[in-house]
Amino acid sequence: MKGFVDIHTHIAFGLDDGAKSIENTIEMIKTAKADGTDYICMTPHFHTAYYKYSAEQRNASFEQIKNSVDDVYIFFGNELHYSPQMMEWLKKGECLTINNSKYVLIDFYETEEKEVIFDALHNLLSGGYKPILAHTERYGLNIKDVMQLKESGIIIQVNAMSVFGQWGFNAKRRSRAILKRGLADLVCSDAHNMTKRPPTLKKTYEWVAKKTEQSYADDLFINNGKVILNIH
Repeated sequence: MKGFVDIHTHIAFGLDDGAKSIENTIEMIKTAKADGTDYICMTPHFHTAYYKYSAEQRNASFEQIKNSVDDVYIFFGNELHYSPQMMEWLKKGECLTINNSKYVLIDFYETEEKEVIFDALHNLLSGGYKPILAHTERYGLNIKDVMQLKESGIIIQVNAMSVFGQWGFNAKRRSRAILKRGLADLVCSDAHNMTKRPPTLKKTYEWVAKKTEQSYADDLFINNGKVILNIH
């Protein structure tokens, strides 16, 4: 088994509700490495209603992390919370894409209307971006909705611990259905801390490999993430 690729994490310190210090960041990275992850993308929330860090603060956090870690490969981006201003933020570079690519990790309020989610994702597609729908299982989308999004070119991301009920029964049921039907493209940790939301993937990787196929698990946890990060 090759190293996991985790493109949705809140390990960058001092920016959102994730790691609070460089020491927290380093501890989380070491835990991820011990669990089998070799490639980590830092994706702090870009949510103007809650997180007010500047580009300078974000870059300083990233730079310190990059200079403090040498046993995993580190990449950078943002988790963009939907707003009508999202295209403007992306074009100006205020909100980062994944590793300076066209891939955009985007999330919504869990109660957001389906029509808003569909319209926003299709607007990103029309603008030349490749949307990654963060923790797809946490919205009120049914399997038919997920199929339609995937067929239109949306990348479907599932959180690893949703499979074991971290986000409640409905998210557990939806995540398992998405995975068993082969609709997911990525499974990520969405790690925030070392307690309730740790940076671990192995347990879910083994569950997916057992319930579906080894090759599908490899795609979800390794191969597809490498494509997005342009790892050769």
